[in-house]
Amino acid sequence: MRPPAPLPRERPLGFVALLKALWQKPARGVERGPFRGAGGHHQPLPIGQITPLSEQQAIRHVLLENAANYRKDPFQRRMMSATLRDGLLMAEEERWRIQRRTLAPLFSQKTVIGFAQSMVAAPAGLVARWRRLGGDAPTEVTAEVARLTLEVLERTIFSDGLGRASEEVRTTMRSCFDSIGGIEPFDLLRLPDFIPRLIRWKLPPALELFDGTVDTIIGTRRRHLLADSANVPRDLLTLLLEAQDPETGAGMSEAEVRSNIITFIAAGHETTANAIAWSLFLLSQSPDWVRPG
Repeated sequence: MRPPAPLPRERPLGFVALLKALWQKPARGVERGPFRGAGGHHQPLPIGQITPLSEQQAIRHVLLENAANYRKDPFQRRMMSATLRDGLLMAEEERWRIQRRTLAPLFSQKTVIGFAQSMVAAPAGLVARWRRLGGDAPTEVTAEVARLTLEVLERTIFSDGLGRASEEVRTTMRSCFDSIGGIEPFDLLRLPDFIPRLIRWKLPPALELFDGTVDTIIGTRRRHLLADSANVPRDLLTLLLEAQDPETGAGMSEAEVRSNIITFIAAGHETTANAIAWSLFLLSQSPDWVRPG
């Protein structure tokens, strides 16, 4: 049994149908070319065009070899920069190169292996809890794995925890990330920024709470590093605060540390949760791969 999925379109959608698709499920607006692995397939839109890339060399050309020719346009920045701001994903040109050099050691094989215990502990706890529920208990898997990926991120970034209001902060984070990448019809129409966007109307208060929590955690960790660095957790937060550009020796600003924390959570939360949820669904439809116990 094949899982339900957006069917690639043979022809471009009309303007109204495209707005509806982008509002509800953007993948429904994609034509067949990218699904066939066609690199550089241009898809015209009423206000421009998009070019989905799936070939390795084309992606390398855009992101690495000729990155200076492919800048983020105002539409993309309007969609994402309110949340991700000064982090690696939104930085460009020299600022991107500096952050890339500075952050590269955080994702070395040795560093990532050091987080393995935290990454294994969270799913082990989830599996144990599911076993206690029994086989007949209904479970909202997508919500469960979303919480799981958030827990893994907390363990690897904030090993000291999120403070007393941890559940409120988790709810706030989910609210923030739900707005990332949301495509508003008003954005497509290039209406001025002072006109409120429906998707992002809750974003400012959510960001204020999240930023305040992260700033408090950063301040506490900095004090601990100064007082007793040998006994400070070696999580991603500590590595971010200690990171230095190998060419200049300069560290990252408070705004960059905060923005990259948000970027790491955003990049590793929903995408990973979706991959796990779809994998579990496909396994459930494959009796040969499903084993009891």
